[in-house]
Amino acid sequence: MLSRAPRCACGGRLAPGETECASCKAKRVGAGATIARDDKAEGDTAPQDSVDIAAGGRARSNTVFGRQCEPYTNSWEAAAQQVAMRTTVPNLVATTIGGPASDDLANIWRRYINGVGGLESHDGVTSAGDRIANAFKADERHAPAEDAVLDWVRSRLRAVVLPKLAGVPSVTLTFDELGVPGNLRKPVPDYDNNAFTVAANLAGGIGSSDFGVDSRDLGGSLSFEKVVDPTNRMWCSIRVRGEFEWVIRDGIDFCPGNAGNTLQEAVTIPMSRLEATGLAKDVGLFVRFRRVRNDLSTESFRKPDIDG
Repeated sequence: MLSRAPRCACGGRLAPGETECASCKAKRVGAGATIARDDKAEGDTAPQDSVDIAAGGRARSNTVFGRQCEPYTNSWEAAAQQVAMRTTVPNLVATTIGGPASDDLANIWRRYINGVGGLESHDGVTSAGDRIANAFKADERHAPAEDAVLDWVRSRLRAVVLPKLAGVPSVTLTFDELGVPGNLRKPVPDYDNNAFTVAANLAGGIGSSDFGVDSRDLGGSLSFEKVVDPTNRMWCSIRVRGEFEWVIRDGIDFCPGNAGNTLQEAVTIPMSRLEATGLAKDVGLFVRFRRVRNDLSTESFRKPDIDG
């Protein structure tokens, strides 16, 4: 089923990815004025073309490196850029990111630049030594989403968890058994707020690639233990241990993709053009890892049993 093109505030038709129609832009910057297409140019009135669409809305233009997602017309130039990127990008990644995963990270970028493509799978649950998964696991930008689940569970300790502790010292419940709502299971960690990390280098923001739409899924289980008050054994607090399982799906892909800042354009635009030429190829990313969080309720509860 085809949907109608959305309209601008003035009633004009919006092109894909645009927030203001060409007519309104022309009136705003002056009758008949047309500014060269560039997502950073104020008042850009150029119509969106196929290269813009390939870039995901508006292709970035650079006077040195050309236009994002525009194929190289000269095979010799394309081959030379591919050779340059094979050295520049892995070395840059290894230098700026560092850490135990830097070599693995550089190899993933080589797969993209060399046109190997395929899926990179890093499962820290089944392979505890996976360096990429462990780098994601150590990233504390996952903590706010886990805190949100702990806060939600803490508000339901009396009604939901306490009855299940009757007669037993502890109980473990999955997200499904606890009824954790869907919005808490689909968090979006802000990896881009620190670009010098493995997570930002590989996953960044939410987009799409040949491997589908990017996603971040949070699941797992929480264990609850009665901690009896030594001064009054009729009362207890509840210790919570959360085993949070994260699944990250993403793809190294610049068409469509984010060209980054002006400095990053030196590598992102040439790579996007290699991709548009058919020399570079999307690399899918699957990362799974578990993080453990511990919490103790500040609220006291009357024990759900006498002897337990």
